Amino acid sequence: AGTSEKIQPQINAKADANRSGTVDKDESISTHLR
Repeated sequence: AGTSEKIQPQINAKADANRSGTVDKDESISTHLR
């Protein structure tokens, strides 16, 4: 349990970075289409 607790924040940080990256792409594409 201890190791997974240490690893989890890194996974969440990566997921957040990926999500924000894709959101930025989608926003730029949608604004371009508008």
